[in-house]
Amino acid sequence: MKKFLVILGIVVAVLLILGYIFRGALQVGVGLYMMQPDAGFAETTPPQQPDYTLASNWAALPNRDDVADRIPIANTAALQSAASVDVFYVHPTTLLGGAGWNQALDDEEINQRTDYSTIMGQASAFNACCRVYAPRYRQATLLSFFSPQGDGGDALELAYGDVVQAFRFYIDHYNDGRPFILAGHSQGGFHLDKLLGDEIAGTPLQDKLVAAYPIGYYIDDSNGIPVCQSAEQTGCQA
Repeated sequence: MKKFLVILGIVVAVLLILGYIFRGALQVGVGLYMMQPDAGFAETTPPQQPDYTLASNWAALPNRDDVADRIPIANTAALQSAASVDVFYVHPTTLLGGAGWNQALDDEEINQRTDYSTIMGQASAFNACCRVYAPRYRQATLLSFFSPQGDGGDALELAYGDVVQAFRFYIDHYNDGRPFILAGHSQGGFHLDKLLGDEIAGTPLQDKLVAAYPIGYYIDDSNGIPVCQSAEQTGCQA
């Protein structure tokens, strides 16, 4: 019995040591497991497609009060109504759980998370120079970036389709010929990289592009838009 307890103690000690050494990998593994949807992308029904004629499907619009109007100090001002330049902003991933591969746009908990983190903290940076347009879209869950060739890739493609539709609606109904900036972070930057190649490069819109900021995503000129070489350059991405 004593020998058994000694062996058991050694095994427990080894497991504790291994758990400590690999605690980071274990935490990541548990996190990924918790984010896993119950079924594959093909076995699920996508959330309802957004209708961008509805203001509720925009996280920020310049003609209404929203968190993109927030300013950091009292002696600055949001000047969207007088701005001669627009910004089309695509928010990063805020769908972190395993509820599905893509966000349902009537999920108010996620909408609030998006608004009071990324819209307030990032999109609002442009409100002194630009009219801020930020669509809600059926963003892909964070897990999608760990399986970009499978279910995750399908979820990202669905999300990108919404971004394209929102951008086209913005150009047709909101832009009114003004120069514009494209900005996005993380998943938003991922979608903007593709949008630049599909909708901007080689089209008349390229002449209206002030700059693109696909933050948190690798950039090069493979999408047809040059990388900025100076602070004064326009029509480029940084």
